[in-house]
Amino acid sequence: MREDFGEMLFWLRTSGLRILVIGIGSILAVRLLRGAADRIPGLMATGEKLAITEREKRARTVASLLRTVGTTLVLIVAVMRTMWTG
Repeated sequence: MREDFGEMLFWLRTSGLRILVIGIGSILAVRLLRGAADRIPGLMATGEKLAITEREKRARTVASLLRTVGTTLVLIVAVMRTMWTG
């Protein structure tokens, strides 16, 4: 029992810590990416509040793509890095 606890503590200090850092880094990267993507339509706004212009539609599409593809890439990289943690 005591030996298992020691092994678990060793794993937490080595691989467990690295996995935790990768997870936190991934969450922060996704939040920053989504924050940047959410600002794109606002930067492309022309001032017309009633009608959504084609420019705003394109900006929303680009923002949505950036959000989706970026989040997917961050999660894939995080999973790959976690799998390589020995």
